[in-house]
This record gives sequence, C-alpha cells and structure tokens, in this order.
Amino acid sequence: RDWSSDVCSSDLKISHRKIPFTELSAQPRRLFGSAALAADGSIYIYGVAEPKNHFFTGRSMTVARVRADAIEDFSQWRFWTGESWSENFRDATGIAGGMGAEFSVAFAPWLRRYIAVTTENGLSSKITARTAPNPWGPWSAPRVIHTCTEPAMKPGIFFYAGKAHVSLCADGELLVSHAFN
Repeated sequence: RDWSSDVCSSDLKISHRKIPFTELSAQPRRLFGSAALAADGSIYIYGVAEPKNHFFTGRSMTVARVRADAIEDFSQWRFWTGESWSENFRDATGIAGGMGAEFSVAFAPWLRRYIAVTTENGLSSKITARTAPNPWGPWSAPRVIHTCTEPAMKPGIFFYAGKAHVSLCADGELLVSHAFN
C-alpha cells in the first residue's frame, strides 16, 4: 500500500502547541507527550515522572485524558491519579515503572487489551511490553519481548525509543522498532 497518499493528504493540518505540563526542576520531574492514543472519543497523552536523582531507573508512565475535540484546550485535560481523574497535573501517578522517555501505547485487537512497548528503563538492549484492559491501566508487569543483538557487534552501542506499530500488524503479530547510536 502507498502510505504516502494518506500522509500527504490535503486534509492534513499540522499545528504546534507547547504542552504546559512540564516540570524539569521539581521532584519528580514531569512531562507529557511520550506517546498518544485515540480511544473512545478521547485522546490519552502519556508522559513520564521521574525522581530527580534517578534519571533512567526511576521513570514511570503517567497519563492525561482529554476529549478529542478539546485537545488544544489544556484546561480540559485530566490526569490519572491511580483512582480518578484530576484537574491538577501534579496529581498524575506513575502507573508503570521502568519506562523510557519515548514509548508506544496502542490497542491490540487480537489481545483485546492495550499494549505499551518501551526500551527497558530508557536505555537497554531489552524491549519490554505490558498490557492493560484500559488506556490508564492497570498495567501488567513488563515482559521482555525482544533483545537487541547489536551490542555484540561493537562496544558502546546503546538502544532507546522502543515502540510497537500495531496498526501495521496482522492479528497476533507485533512490529517493534528501536533506535541506537
């Protein structure tokens, strides 16, 4: 299939907005925009929270939700506390640990569950996946689904940005990508 016709459609409108829910000097550090998911008329915007002194190993997934038609109205965003949705982004609770700053979340129809894929702790040769019945969880324990083999080729190689591409897969398959230096 020629995907370029979909991407280059004249109906495509691109705009940039600064997401105001970023704190890099506070504890924990917080940011949103690591992944996004459209489901049930809402957009789920995933982010991370990390303790200031534990840059990679302490990073956990957080999630915000907004109606798809209100995504640019930041006053409409709500943040998952682990029990309910809050107006305050600082109430967002870590819902899954061991995350990279980049990851993917998608609905996997063959599992009838949501799947989150990341590079373990952000920099690792291990790509992990976890599943959940809802976009906000509860998330399963991580499972290593792929181990990158490039380190055996040359010392000093590191991996990041592990993601799944569910929309490009047949049932029961999972296409995973990652980046490395």
